[in-house]
Order: sequence, then C-alpha cells, then structure tokens
Amino acid sequence: MCQKDVEIKYLCRYTRFSYLLDILRKREITMVNYSNWKDKNDSHFLELYKKWIGAEDIFALCFLQYKSPNKGAEKYHHWITFASGTDGVCILFEKKELIKQFKSRLGESLRCGQMKYRNVSTCEKNARLHKLRGQDLPFIKRAAFSDEREYRFVCSCNGVNPVVVIPILLESIARINFNPWIPIQLYKTKREEIRKIEGCRNIDIKRSTCLEYERWKECGELIASSMGIS
Repeated sequence: MCQKDVEIKYLCRYTRFSYLLDILRKREITMVNYSNWKDKNDSHFLELYKKWIGAEDIFALCFLQYKSPNKGAEKYHHWITFASGTDGVCILFEKKELIKQFKSRLGESLRCGQMKYRNVSTCEKNARLHKLRGQDLPFIKRAAFSDEREYRFVCSCNGVNPVVVIPILLESIARINFNPWIPIQLYKTKREEIRKIEGCRNIDIKRSTCLEYERWKECGELIASSMGIS
C-alpha cells in the first residue's frame, strides 16, 4: 500500500553516471538491503519492521521529492551529500508512473510513502500513546534529516535474494541532471553517450546551474546598474 500525495509529482534519485547507464541500458532499478546504510538509526527501524511482519528480508529504495523539475528541484547540499565529484547525476522520475512500475513488480509486498521526521521526544511520546504502530517503522526518521524530503519504497521478501530488481519505462524519466562540477566538454560527451542508448534520444538532459547561472549573474548586473555601478 502506498500513501497518496497529489502535490508531489516528481521523485529524484541521486547516483553515479555508471549506475545511470546501467539503469538506462537494462531499463531497471534496484532495491537494496538496508544493512549497509550509513544511518544506523534508520536501518534499526527497518530491522524492527522486519521482525514485526516476520519477513526473511526487507529491501528499500529512497528518493527525494519535488513538486516541479524546475522550481527548487535541487539543493547544493544534496549534490555534496549524494552525488559529489564530476561523476554525480540526478534522475528525475514521474512519481505516478514510477509507483505504477513498483506496484506491477511487487504487488501486495510493496509499501511506499513519505518519511515522517520526528525528534526523539515526540517519537517517544507518540509510541507510549500508541499513536505509532509497526507499519510506521519504515517511514519514521530523525528530524535532522528533514531536508531530504524523502519518499521511500519498501518490500518484504522471503528467500535468498541479494537485490530486488524493478523494471522501469524510460518514459517515466522526466529529466537527467548532471552536477555542477562536471566540465562542460565532459558533460557534452556523456550526454551524447546517453543519447546513443536505444530509447534515450529524447530524454531531457541538463547540467546543473547551481554554481553558475547566467540569469542569476544578470540579476547582479541589474542591481549594480541601478546603483550606477558599471
């Protein structure tokens, strides 16, 4: 079961260029086991959820949420944290279409929704008042991570599976963004490499203007001009 949210139209996944190519060529995305996550608080809640439902294993995949691919659809610290260096990219998916593809593959074993960010006092209070249940465990995270605006897919699995593979439609990709540190010429080369993959010719591909945006520079010029600075 997935939470409904009509406002959020896009889900984005920060990753590396090599993983992007793998996704585009195989037309699939991979859910992973949470055991190697850096956030041990987060993985502990998933471990408790696994025990609660009696599953042999739990797999998850996390995305950030955006209302628009253009307005506020990137943060500098997201690039730093999730896709730094010249190899970082961000894949923007149509949320509704991506959920359909997860549901088609996983059926009733799928749960998905927005993360709820809580401080420890609030979490303790709600737990004692029985306002939080076992089904909430995969979707609670400490308030310190609230800037992530995370949307999470979770599935249970019985059997020995290192990963869970989700087939995707290339049409569900709204845009691919390269991070702002990649040199222009290297960006153009990698963009052409994507274009050569079957079905990827018309995918919208951009280079982040987070660190250098001509329109923003022109705003500075306008301010300076209004003060008589040439």
